[in-house]
Amino acid sequence: MREGLRTAEQGLHDGLAHIARRLADLGALRQGMDAGQATDVLWYYLNNSSYFTLTDTLAWPAERIAGWLYDALVFGLLGDAGEMPHT
Repeated sequence: MREGLRTAEQGLHDGLAHIARRLADLGALRQGMDAGQATDVLWYYLNNSSYFTLTDTLAWPAERIAGWLYDALVFGLLGDAGEMPHT
Protein backbone atom coordinates (compact mmCIF):
# COMPACT_ATOMS: atom_id res chain seq x y z
CA MET A 1 0.00 0.00 0.00
CA ARG A 2 2.71 2.50 0.96
CA GLU A 3 4.71 1.63 -2.11
CA GLY A 4 1.71 2.36 -4.30
CA LEU A 5 1.18 5.72 -2.62
CA ARG A 6 4.85 6.61 -3.04
CA THR A 7 4.67 5.65 -6.71
CA ALA A 8 1.56 7.76 -7.24
CA GLU A 9 3.08 10.75 -5.41
CA GLN A 10 6.30 10.45 -7.41
CA GLY A 11 4.29 10.35 -10.63
CA LEU A 12 2.40 13.49 -9.62
CA HIS A 13 5.61 15.25 -8.61
CA ASP A 14 7.29 14.28 -11.90
CA GLY A 15 4.31 15.60 -13.85
CA LEU A 16 4.34 18.88 -11.94
CA ALA A 17 8.10 19.19 -12.52
CA HIS A 18 7.47 18.76 -16.26
CA ILE A 19 4.91 21.58 -16.17
CA ALA A 20 7.31 23.79 -14.22
CA ARG A 21 10.13 23.17 -16.71
CA ARG A 22 7.81 24.03 -19.58
CA LEU A 23 6.76 27.30 -17.92
CA ALA A 24 10.44 28.11 -17.35
CA ASP A 25 11.29 27.30 -20.97
CA LEU A 26 8.54 29.68 -22.10
CA GLY A 27 9.86 32.44 -19.85
CA ALA A 28 6.49 32.53 -18.12
CA LEU A 29 7.60 32.22 -14.49
CA ARG A 30 7.75 35.21 -12.18
CA GLN A 31 11.07 37.04 -12.17
CA GLY A 32 13.73 35.16 -10.21
CA MET A 33 11.82 31.86 -10.06
CA ASP A 34 13.37 28.75 -11.56
CA ALA A 35 11.77 25.44 -12.51
CA GLY A 36 12.72 23.83 -9.19
CA GLN A 37 11.01 26.56 -7.20
CA ALA A 38 7.98 26.39 -9.49
CA THR A 39 7.80 22.63 -8.92
CA ASP A 40 7.73 23.29 -5.18
CA VAL A 41 4.88 25.80 -5.57
CA LEU A 42 2.88 23.40 -7.73
CA TRP A 43 3.51 20.55 -5.28
CA TYR A 44 2.46 22.64 -2.29
CA TYR A 45 -0.89 23.54 -3.81
CA LEU A 46 -1.67 20.38 -5.78
CA ASN A 47 -0.50 17.44 -3.66
CA ASN A 48 -2.98 15.06 -2.04
CA SER A 49 -2.53 16.48 1.46
CA SER A 50 -3.53 19.94 0.28
CA TYR A 51 -6.54 18.53 -1.53
CA PHE A 52 -7.78 16.66 1.53
CA THR A 53 -7.25 19.71 3.73
CA LEU A 54 -9.45 21.77 1.43
CA THR A 55 -12.13 19.13 0.91
CA ASP A 56 -12.25 17.19 4.18
CA THR A 57 -10.97 19.56 6.86
CA LEU A 58 -12.27 22.84 5.48
CA ALA A 59 -15.24 21.36 3.56
CA TRP A 60 -14.75 23.72 0.63
CA PRO A 61 -16.93 23.01 -2.40
CA ALA A 62 -15.21 22.17 -5.68
CA GLU A 63 -16.00 25.56 -7.23
CA ARG A 64 -14.31 27.41 -4.36
CA ILE A 65 -11.26 25.15 -4.53
CA ALA A 66 -10.92 25.63 -8.29
CA GLY A 67 -11.14 29.42 -8.09
CA TRP A 68 -8.77 29.68 -5.14
CA LEU A 69 -6.21 27.34 -6.70
CA TYR A 70 -6.36 29.23 -9.98
CA ASP A 71 -5.71 32.56 -8.28
CA ALA A 72 -3.00 31.20 -5.98
CA LEU A 73 -1.14 29.36 -8.74
CA VAL A 74 -1.29 32.19 -11.25
CA PHE A 75 -0.03 34.68 -8.69
CA GLY A 76 2.54 32.30 -7.21
CA LEU A 77 4.00 31.21 -10.53
CA LEU A 78 3.48 34.07 -12.95
CA GLY A 79 3.94 37.14 -10.79
CA ASP A 80 2.50 40.35 -12.23
CA ALA A 81 0.17 38.40 -14.50
CA GLY A 82 -1.20 36.91 -11.30
CA GLU A 83 -2.70 40.26 -10.33
CA MET A 84 -5.35 39.83 -12.99
CA PRO A 85 -8.49 38.19 -11.62
CA HIS A 86 -9.78 35.11 -13.42
CA THR A 87 -13.07 35.20 -15.28
